[in-house]
Amino acid sequence: MKPNDYQCYKLKIGGKNGERTIKKVNELKPNIGVSHFSGPSAKNGNEKLYIVRRDKKVIYVGVTKQPISARLRGGLRASGKNGYYGYKWRGLSEVDLFIWTSDSMSREELETIEGDLVYYIKNKTGRWPEYQNEIHFHNGEDCGSLIKSIYKIINK
Repeated sequence: MKPNDYQCYKLKIGGKNGERTIKKVNELKPNIGVSHFSGPSAKNGNEKLYIVRRDKKVIYVGVTKQPISARLRGGLRASGKNGYYGYKWRGLSEVDLFIWTSDSMSREELETIEGDLVYYIKNKTGRWPEYQNEIHFHNGEDCGSLIKSIYKIINK
């Protein structure tokens, strides 16, 4: 995974009768709305690290193998059926979403980055990301330089 190889979207979350819909705005072209995710984040099967930010603060870090649209839809629409209540940040109206994709890293390697990044955020800010429910820890390769590069990007 390369630090500068990511996608960034602004998500506007809303809808009627409690339904959550997402409007995606590509930050590279802020005046152009996009109707769907594209590129590697839209593919099924490759591992993704995704970071949710509000008001320039990281509020959630996650990993998924699903297309990002499917993962977000599941987390925003969950009702508690089967014990899953979804994202704790789903009541927010607008967030920034950063997505890094890798087709060569294992789930365990990506979870190592997830855990290290959340811990790094805690050390830098004094607080865990506000809506972080869990993180995964693995004793993997040192990814300190990657973590620092990602942290700089999400704090611009």
